[in-house]
Amino acid sequence: QAGMASSYSQLGMLRISQEQFDAAIQWHLQALTIRLRLGVPQAVNNIRALARIRTQAGIDGFSRQLSQLTQADQTALYELLDQVEQPNANAAEAATGNGGQP
Repeated sequence: QAGMASSYSQLGMLRISQEQFDAAIQWHLQALTIRLRLGVPQAVNNIRALARIRTQAGIDGFSRQLSQLTQADQTALYELLDQVEQPNANAAEAATGNGGQP
């Protein structure tokens, strides 16, 4: 199953590069599901990819693709995405020394 997750993840990355975000989301969700079930650290790669898609595709486009997930799973996914993106915001604050303000 780890091999399947790796293949799904690669397909998701291919779809991101082609800006086919709907397909990319589906591939990364499948890979993430397997990796979370296996408890492997590579799950963070899919979380980061999904966070990037959310930024590139926009929240509305991203959210539409999550309709097959339960509300609880959607909430959990958003929390994971926010955790991954939070260090970037903290790094920007530290780099500017002014809370991220220009």
